Amino acid sequence: MNFANSGDMFVRSLAKSMMAIVVFSGTVSPSALASEYGAYLYGQAQSQGAGTPNQLSVGGFVSLHQGERSLSFVDVQLGLELSDISGYSSIINTDVAGGTLATSTRLGHRWLSESGLWMFGIYTGYDTRAVKSGGSDQPGVNVLDPRTVHFEQIALGFEAAHQQLRINGYALLPIGDKEQALNEYYNAGALNTYGLDFGWSVTSKWRTTLGAYYQENHLEAVNGWGLFVGAQYALTEALSFGASYSNDRAFNGRLMAQLTYRFGANSSSARTGAFDLTKPVQNRNIRVHDNDICERSDPHEQRYRAKRDSCSYSNVSAW
Repeated sequence: MNFANSGDMFVRSLAKSMMAIVVFSGTVSPSALASEYGAYLYGQAQSQGAGTPNQLSVGGFVSLHQGERSLSFVDVQLGLELSDISGYSSIINTDVAGGTLATSTRLGHRWLSESGLWMFGIYTGYDTRAVKSGGSDQPGVNVLDPRTVHFEQIALGFEAAHQQLRINGYALLPIGDKEQALNEYYNAGALNTYGLDFGWSVTSKWRTTLGAYYQENHLEAVNGWGLFVGAQYALTEALSFGASYSNDRAFNGRLMAQLTYRFGANSSSARTGAFDLTKPVQNRNIRVHDNDICERSDPHEQRYRAKRDSCSYSNVSAW
């Protein structure tokens, strides 16, 4: 990986999606839980990553039921996807065009242990994403018949926290039409992703994360393990900045940045500390990878393969 180019792309990608935000945590004692937690709005901006887009989103966190030591909630997001940096596809070959929408919903339950030293959580959810084809990153490839395709996934996950330690496990499972023709040269496929992250609060403002994930679809070149490292810093009680780096066999090294903001944090329960039962759920993008459509075996797409004698890039300009 060329770190100089990656760093330049990282800065450009962050600048492209610089617009507001989610939440940095607050501590809650069992006795204060029932009276302090309610609904709030948050915003988020993220740069493109490994199969994920530049995106601006707004979300809402709503408490459904509050107990002395527990909280049931729904967490919803609506996102606007922005265009990829030209020549740096978030899905490998095709630059993703902007202007499409993504949705995400999480239904979950969090609770404190009897001792108050541990926090646990479980959640499930449903996500949608529209991916619009732009041009191609590959030399000599002239993309024709660009399309907008739609993907869905369900999500499952668990959380645990103890003092400075945080653990998050998740599974992102595409459903429906998992692979679709994005244009006349590439098809796009949603990835199954299974991950486990370990976070550590270095100080009340700094938090680091180390994780691993496994991704798969029908392409052997995509299947495999990846590593993730990240850090988050609380700029204010409401605003935080995060940066991360991932590396896997499909996307190689990817840098990503995120700004998060929680509206009304100064008047709500958002305080730095060990636990935050109202923190929005992470890992909710539908991750997409594209590949040469000639490799597709779906009989419904045979008409695309019939347009050329081989899959070599040198023949594409003659379409």
